[in-house]
Amino acid sequence: MLNQFYLIKHSVYQFSKANHPQINSNAPQAPQARRAHWVTFTLIAAGISATYATQSLLPSLSQAAAPSLPVFSNQVTTEWKNPDPNSTLKRVISRTSDYSVKIGDSLSLGKRMDIGFETDTVSHLTDYVVVQFLRGCSFTSRYHLETKTTEAVFDVSHYSWSAIEPFKHADWIVDSVDKDPVYNSSDDEGLARHFAYRSQPKIGGFEKSQGEKYFGVSAPVSPWIYVVDRPGTVFVGDAGEDAKNISLEFQTCVYKNSEVPNHLSSAQAVGEIKSVPLYCTTWASSFIYNFETKKFERPQGISPLCGF
Repeated sequence: MLNQFYLIKHSVYQFSKANHPQINSNAPQAPQARRAHWVTFTLIAAGISATYATQSLLPSLSQAAAPSLPVFSNQVTTEWKNPDPNSTLKRVISRTSDYSVKIGDSLSLGKRMDIGFETDTVSHLTDYVVVQFLRGCSFTSRYHLETKTTEAVFDVSHYSWSAIEPFKHADWIVDSVDKDPVYNSSDDEGLARHFAYRSQPKIGGFEKSQGEKYFGVSAPVSPWIYVVDRPGTVFVGDAGEDAKNISLEFQTCVYKNSEVPNHLSSAQAVGEIKSVPLYCTTWASSFIYNFETKKFERPQGISPLCGF
């Protein structure tokens, strides 16, 4: 979901430019109702994604404290070996992890997903691609003490299908920043599908410190490439009166490259991918704040607060 090339250019620049007059004085003034607009972006140097709030929670991005390095926990790794001995696809490895990041006095929580595949030779790496589907929502919650009820405000947006969209999807959509359904593709830039895939010498490795390079920058030296997803982080506002929440489900699949169309008519047109995936895994990012216990809970399924 988090394409590092697009999020810096589109999510920070376009969304902040349109909604944050302190970033661009020529932008229209923000709505009178001081709703918190959330901007998600990837911190390439730290290799993590962090979510900052503009408008009511942070006066400007330039004043944001530097984030700490992420602390990972609850790591689960799954390996699938291809039962077809004649296939050039040998295995798929996926890994999910929880992580936390300190930004000033605020603690942000998130989920990370890594998925990669090994082929028999480097030349066959581009024969396969990852396609990811998602459903669910991300929102700000506010607690009303008088009625002891929680209100969901859908003020979170994400970059999808070459446009900024509300992060609220009742049905499955293709998780792509452009009209190419392949995850982490770079179609808007006119780059090859695998340009932003990552490689490193260690087959099965996902760590940046192990010699990670981008496929489009440096040719892989081993038959192993992978992608990373961090669908944003959650945190509580400074006054404790509101919180950012995530309730998302994912299906992440490996297909033959030749069987995935270059473009779909829309993010909702999942049926236009006619082929059967070689492998799929499911995972979720679920963090819902409980204002009574003052803790984030991890419920299964899509939260009723999404309103579906």
